[in-house]
Amino acid sequence: MSIITAVEDDILAVVAATLPGKLRDSGSLPGSWSVDLLRQLLQKAPSVYVAFNGGSINDNDLCTIDARFDVYAVTKEPAEITRRRGTPTAIGAYDIIQAVVPKLHMHTVPGIGTLHGKEISNLFANVLTTLGGTVYGARLTLPNMSLKVAFSDATLGNFITFHAESDIDADGTYDFINQFDLPQG
Repeated sequence: MSIITAVEDDILAVVAATLPGKLRDSGSLPGSWSVDLLRQLLQKAPSVYVAFNGGSINDNDLCTIDARFDVYAVTKEPAEITRRRGTPTAIGAYDIIQAVVPKLHMHTVPGIGTLHGKEISNLFANVLTTLGGTVYGARLTLPNMSLKVAFSDATLGNFITFHAESDIDADGTYDFINQFDLPQG
């Protein structure tokens, strides 16, 4: 498992322990968002997602970075104020942020480092108004996260290739030969 995966999984574990039974979904996302992705995520709201969004390299020899992880609180309700503030029966984005950020700020990811809360932002405000959703993001950093850890390619699968032979003009010779081999295992 990569160190980035370990941090994302740890953040998601904190979210699950903080909001048990309050979310419909949680998980890891790519850093880039699109309107289509927003539509999909709103179908699973209320939800919380985490994304690794890179980091600047601090020390070239040790390959440490100030890693950036963003946590997204996603809500969908008919009324905009309800999406932010929630109701007695639906959690709002403010509730999610208020519950999760204090648990993650200064949280130590075992064997890796300590997360630092840096910023909370209202994201995608214009697009989400028409989609009926709200997304707030909390930016966390993990200073001096080392990327120089033991790595083994033993857990990676082999590439899959394709093999096909085609005789297009029916003259008995193959005009095209392609290879497809499934990994052994």
